[in-house]
Amino acid sequence: MRDLNQIPLGKRVPDSPHSVCVSLPTLEDVIGYEEKNPKTLSQIRSGYPRFYKHYFISEVEETIQSELKIQASNICLLASPQACQEAMHFANSPEAKADLYKGIDFVIYPKNRHTAQKFKNFVQHTGTGISSRHAEDFLVKTRKLNRIFNEKSSTPLETTALASTIAQVANAEPKNTFITSSGMNAFYGTFKAIQKSQKRKARKVWIQLGWLYTDTIKILETYLEEEKECILMHDVFDYKKLVSLIENRWFEIAGIVTEIPTNPLIQSSDIAGLYQLCKSKEIALILDPTIASIYNVDVLKECDVLVTSLTKYAANQGDVMAGCVILNPESTFYEELNGEIQKELTPLYIRDQSRLMFQALDAPKIVNKINQNTQALVHFLEKNKNIESLYWSRSEKSKKNFDSFSKDSDSVGGLITLSVKNISLKKFYDKIKILKSPSFGTYFSLICPFMYLAHYDLVNNPEGRAYLKNLGIDPDLIRVSVGSEKIEEILAIFKEALE
Repeated sequence: MRDLNQIPLGKRVPDSPHSVCVSLPTLEDVIGYEEKNPKTLSQIRSGYPRFYKHYFISEVEETIQSELKIQASNICLLASPQACQEAMHFANSPEAKADLYKGIDFVIYPKNRHTAQKFKNFVQHTGTGISSRHAEDFLVKTRKLNRIFNEKSSTPLETTALASTIAQVANAEPKNTFITSSGMNAFYGTFKAIQKSQKRKARKVWIQLGWLYTDTIKILETYLEEEKECILMHDVFDYKKLVSLIENRWFEIAGIVTEIPTNPLIQSSDIAGLYQLCKSKEIALILDPTIASIYNVDVLKECDVLVTSLTKYAANQGDVMAGCVILNPESTFYEELNGEIQKELTPLYIRDQSRLMFQALDAPKIVNKINQNTQALVHFLEKNKNIESLYWSRSEKSKKNFDSFSKDSDSVGGLITLSVKNISLKKFYDKIKILKSPSFGTYFSLICPFMYLAHYDLVNNPEGRAYLKNLGIDPDLIRVSVGSEKIEEILAIFKEALE
């Protein structure tokens, strides 16, 4: 275990080729990244894997195209034959075909910008692409690389305990805990399994409770079958409206999806009351506690299925993508989903499992330090004259609900969302001396203009900004992931940036 007091602010582990943290040091860089500015993209070698193609993966594509002499077509690398079939169906490309080469599953399809975007979207939303470690192993096997990157990982024997380790944190049973290739894959697989189950009962309506993470929204919008409906309820506190909707349409509602707390406003609904109502109406409830993490909240007993990203907090060094699905054995859907849901999931690549297990052993101590720092930073920011708004897990409207499922009084999670006044977003973001990246839950602090990275299509035009403000979301929100550095350093950096 590293000495948490010795971690310098804004610094992370030595550059790893598997880093998921793309660095965007200025607001201009953020906009350049979103608008695909060649000058910006030329400086980026790796980034958040579902969004940005890792250079190892690009090298694998080039190798396969060269060795199989298929340069005239595009290819998409996927983690399984099943993912290949689903990608081809989603892209609606009748000329595409699946193939396998030296352990890599892929789809060949004609060069076409629209089709290429469809395959890219599929990989982004579902998390079914191959990992950089999988690509690295291929490149070593084909002698394009001399050796794999030297990094600390658990032994094969230790790695077998990964599901048990995560299950223990979530107060679950290992047999009901499934490790997946990413948090989005956990949700995608769960959504498909419940959709199939409820289809047999003619239930076709889904409810999105709260403003959720962008790809969760995309899956609900994109992967519903024909004649299905998704109802958006952005106010997680309007319990009366939600109850009325359920009472009136319960017989056609398949499931409800919400984050606990939500991203990016970090709001918590009354999940205990909601789950009791769902059970009485045979509505599946999916909860995603990624924002605060399973290290801080205990919500399995208040849902049918828990889905979460382990890229955060568990993989606290920012170089592993992973997720998990946990079934509640007391759920009325348990027997139906157990044994079926695994078929819809993409397992985590074995080397990623080993790296995740190595980091997960440090996670409880790191999370405790993050929780302490988060509370101290909130108290500092609440008194600063240049803070317009501030959201965290124990904000006034959410505190009662959050406290009902947090593990203890210090279990607050590492995310703070804020807006500044008397100073522009650009000036604050460009000035603050913290690593700029869209991820969170790392042992080092991170900051990002969240809506610019997650919903740039809305923030870059007046209509979109007005739409967000109407929902109570400031387009210029800043999301802070608090790390485990010395709190004095964190406070000093924020004080300087806010002056």
